[in-house]
Amino acid sequence: MTMPMRRLPRSPVVEFGDNILRGIGQVMLQNNPISGLLFLAGLFVSSWQAGVYALFGTAVATATARLLGAPAASVSSGLYGFNGALTGIGLATFLHHDLTLLAYVAIATMSVTVVTAAIQDSIGAKGYPLTGPFIVTTWIFIGGVYAFAGVLNAALDSPHLPKSPPSVHVPLGLGDIVTTVLKGVAQVMLQENVWTGALFLTGIAVGSRITAAAALIGSIVALALAWALGARPDLIRAGIYGFNAVLTAMALGGVFFLLHPRIIVVTVIAVCFSTILYGSLAAILRPMGLPALTAPFVITVWLCLLARASLPRLGELSPTAPGTPEENLRTTRPSASNQT
Repeated sequence: MTMPMRRLPRSPVVEFGDNILRGIGQVMLQNNPISGLLFLAGLFVSSWQAGVYALFGTAVATATARLLGAPAASVSSGLYGFNGALTGIGLATFLHHDLTLLAYVAIATMSVTVVTAAIQDSIGAKGYPLTGPFIVTTWIFIGGVYAFAGVLNAALDSPHLPKSPPSVHVPLGLGDIVTTVLKGVAQVMLQENVWTGALFLTGIAVGSRITAAAALIGSIVALALAWALGARPDLIRAGIYGFNAVLTAMALGGVFFLLHPRIIVVTVIAVCFSTILYGSLAAILRPMGLPALTAPFVITVWLCLLARASLPRLGELSPTAPGTPEENLRTTRPSASNQT
């Protein structure tokens, strides 16, 4: 999503490794191998399985994209790798680890490359698949565990009708708030670990300090809103209500729109919307035994991007090409009418 760093001549193996790290970095909109390395370190701090499957999923998706002739610039920037990373992590999180899972993930991460291309072609050159391919592919392959006995369910909830949660407001101390905010960042890659969240935040800041600030604000707003609306305390503390808000805040707060007071307001509204949408989708999908994943983030950002045609003041604040907020501000100058 973001502007590439300067590349030096290198061997095919090093180039492929760079593609993988950028793919992992693009999970949080960072086209930066150092960010990707820090994200990978954060995954291994939380779970070695998550780290291994992130590497495996990104490598398979990237290799498949190369094999099928995907645009070289998109592959080298990690845009065909990050959905593979998330698909690998997602299936490894919810399913039992064995050789069957490895084969299952390989098929899924090859498939996600085709799904990425299909969604990209459907929405056009100016559209952004975001994590849509990961959501579609992971739902399909998670749904398969209810049909194929050889793929074992490790952590999925059994399909059941949603129930209204008890209205309980649990006091949160400063320590709780800090850990919950960091877990909200960690949950972007389905991890519940404070140190993972801290490493993720550091990796984001390497690419863009503005985006790192947006991630923090998104997690804080989601925490406050979920608590105020009486969400389950255990889910709040685990950061479950934060990760879609984190992604939404990063995407809208300077990447797909120029940073501007008007966009800050829109971003806060969108963060609140995505937090409520998470609760709604979680309830809707519960009878099917499917997790909401990052669907609230994708739906929210797509709605904001689609709204630009009817809300011209949003369109005026669209960068010429999405990059880091800092790059967007340097390369795109909003018109005088935007400053009013």
